[in-house]
Amino acid sequence: MPAAVSPHSACSCSLSASLESLESLESPRGSIEDLRPLVSQSYEDDGRRLNILDPSTSIITPRRSTLASGFLPGFSAKGSSRWVCEDGVRRSGNRWTASGHIITAVVGSGVLALPYAQAGMGWILGPIAFLLFAWITQFTAQLLVDLYIIDGRRMRTFPDMIRYVMGTPGMVVLGVLQQTNLVLTALAYTITASQAMSGIAKLAAGTDAGDAWYLKNWPMGVIFGGVQIFFSQLPNLESFWWASCVGAIMSFGYSTIALGFGIAYHGTEGGIEPMQEESTAATVWNTLNSIGTVLFAYSFAMILLEIEDTLADAKTKDGKRAHTGPVSSMKWSVNLSVATMTAYYCAISWSVFASLGYNQTGYVLDDYQGIAPNWILYVAQGMVIVHLVPAYQVWSQPHFVMVEEWLDRAVFKERVPYWVVRVGYRVFYVCVVTFLAVLLPFFNAVLGFVGAIGFWPMTVYFPVWCWRRVYKPKPAFNALLWAVDVFSLVVTLAVIAASVESMLQAAKKTELWS
Repeated sequence: MPAAVSPHSACSCSLSASLESLESLESPRGSIEDLRPLVSQSYEDDGRRLNILDPSTSIITPRRSTLASGFLPGFSAKGSSRWVCEDGVRRSGNRWTASGHIITAVVGSGVLALPYAQAGMGWILGPIAFLLFAWITQFTAQLLVDLYIIDGRRMRTFPDMIRYVMGTPGMVVLGVLQQTNLVLTALAYTITASQAMSGIAKLAAGTDAGDAWYLKNWPMGVIFGGVQIFFSQLPNLESFWWASCVGAIMSFGYSTIALGFGIAYHGTEGGIEPMQEESTAATVWNTLNSIGTVLFAYSFAMILLEIEDTLADAKTKDGKRAHTGPVSSMKWSVNLSVATMTAYYCAISWSVFASLGYNQTGYVLDDYQGIAPNWILYVAQGMVIVHLVPAYQVWSQPHFVMVEEWLDRAVFKERVPYWVVRVGYRVFYVCVVTFLAVLLPFFNAVLGFVGAIGFWPMTVYFPVWCWRRVYKPKPAFNALLWAVDVFSLVVTLAVIAASVESMLQAAKKTELWS
């Protein structure tokens, strides 16, 4: 039985096999016709040749497979176009564009809560948490990059990879987690937007407005929900092609302003101990929830394979194709992206913590009211709103499509006009999310909860489990995989418990319409 090729192999590969012998192989997962263009391709590296049909020559022995393996896509076998690969898809991305995609997709409104998370952990635990979870993210992302090519086939999306490796049960679990994450992210965005809108209202009203209704978060949440009802009726995600561009500009804008505040109003505040709450238990819960905010800031596993699928082949110094596929380029991009994000997060968190110390509310732009000029606060809060209006839809549209198709086929049996299902469900969805945001206006606790929900299963468990199944690592490396997996699970469970406890305690102290 042929074995799958390990993308880790630094060796060169060559294949000489006849189509007749390949066609005799039975594949439950795809036709051998998919592999026809790749026959006779070879990989070379440092003059060493490796028979890719011989599992004994692999550095890491892959799992057994029913597919004809050893065909490493990533370069054109058709000779038609410089950027067209063996599957006919045009890929012109490079390591720099991939790095940009990762960074712009991850850096967002969660940055505004990181200084408070740093205060919740103190000068010792805070830096350790940022660096530790940056390493875990980078480590598991490298594993996921390896899973882009399995049995010679491209796994173009995260669900494609899960379906191929884990089958239907894995897809069901992934679907539940994915939809939960989409809804919770929309909830977090509604809370953040209402916070920004009320911040603008407070700036405009000054100190004479007192406790006016328009200074509260809940009316702003309702207004934001009304705007989303309108935008949710746009046809599909393609209608938001501009959202990524706008989101990247706005998110880096307000994040940089927050960094500027920390530098401009620098100080020597803060301490080595975590922020002290009314009891030791409350302090521990807050510290764990702060870790959840850090986890929220490092979540990008769901889009990593999609980004890798945009890459052209790596090239040699003379500009020729290196015949290593996109894996090496993507690993470089992951390293650069995680390092850049970590440096950016630490710079913002540490500078603001040194500037404000423990005197923070959890939303950094509010913390500088009365300190920074109002005009720049207006700009920053406005950027948050402009970012979150389309971002809400970017995260909600995939949920709309899935649920509407299910309602149309399984519930209404196509007896109700599709536009009625569409309009009805989208209005219902926005109203429910808005109502929950009014009930749970707890910015930091919700971010911690969302970060924990997505961290272990998406960032750690699926990449580690699938990598272990596709490849058979040596005992020492397998022990490391288990250690990372179990540690991340324990942290996730602890953070979820802390976030729920934080929301419950905050609910006792918060009036409903505040």
